[in-house]
Amino acid sequence: MEKINTIEALVHALNQCEECGSHVLEVMSNVNIPRSEFERYYSWRDDRYARNVLARNDNFEILLICWEKGQSSPIHDFNAQEAWIHPIEGMLREERFKINVDDDRLERVSNVLLGTDEFSYMNQIGIHRYSNAYSARTVSLNIYRKPVTQWHVYDENKSDSTMMETWEDKNYDLLKHEV
Repeated sequence: MEKINTIEALVHALNQCEECGSHVLEVMSNVNIPRSEFERYYSWRDDRYARNVLARNDNFEILLICWEKGQSSPIHDFNAQEAWIHPIEGMLREERFKINVDDDRLERVSNVLLGTDEFSYMNQIGIHRYSNAYSARTVSLNIYRKPVTQWHVYDENKSDSTMMETWEDKNYDLLKHEV
């Protein structure tokens, strides 16, 4: 696969697959889009991170998530969807959790920093939290195998979760330009 140098080429490459699984990994490994190409799709919020949809169909969803300094997601899962997370500016802290069967509490099982030369993959339950770990704003490119419309949000002190609707701050619908 050739390097993917534009957002339009990324949308096109993902739109070509019926079952995205391993194809998304190949696509993500070949993304070489300059940060400046993404900047026109940035939007920010003071009260929480912003979820900006670049493209969405029945098979995948592409988001740019814009994080102000110090912002974090709740502890959540992707409702059994596959996800690829790639910081394109700044740095994210990824904490993964599991439910401890002995005391029915969440237990952190990993805590890693993701820079702009890395991406993370998650599937199945994948209980996690992302935080902006950079001294300024951070932006991540998130690709989901199926659109994530709901997720479980977990109580940090126990394994209880609540199903919640996701949100979008902006929707650019770049698939409408796809031929």
